[in-house]
Amino acid sequence: MWQEAVFFLVLTLLAYQDYREKKVNLIIILISGVAAAAAQAIAGQYTAGNLIAGIGVGAAVCLLSAVTKGKVGMGDGLVIVLGGVFLGFEQNFMLCMAALYLAGAAALFLFFMKKRGRNYRMPFVPFVWTAYVAGLLWKI
Repeated sequence: MWQEAVFFLVLTLLAYQDYREKKVNLIIILISGVAAAAAQAIAGQYTAGNLIAGIGVGAAVCLLSAVTKGKVGMGDGLVIVLGGVFLGFEQNFMLCMAALYLAGAAALFLFFMKKRGRNYRMPFVPFVWTAYVAGLLWKI
């Protein structure tokens, strides 16, 4: 329960910042990630393998950022890494996939409505936030 509330608050802050500035604050990610990892270790909610696999989802996005030379934002990957610390593998993977679907649908909509071109840099973290909130509401 506490993970959901803390991750929601951190993700809200990061999504707002990404939407406004098209970047995320590394200090916020680092501090909340270390605190969440420590809390997860104390609570023992996830196994080490599940936690590492969850972080691996974000690491794959970071690798994609490096391979595409920044077409996919490194900050987006770090937010997914943070999600892995809070959520573990399965939930983080589902969150990432849902956010990708939402972002893809929005990109197609903007492209076909002639609102944005092919090279528009769309912030991704607001879609992660939307997917996370939808997941929270879906569980209720």
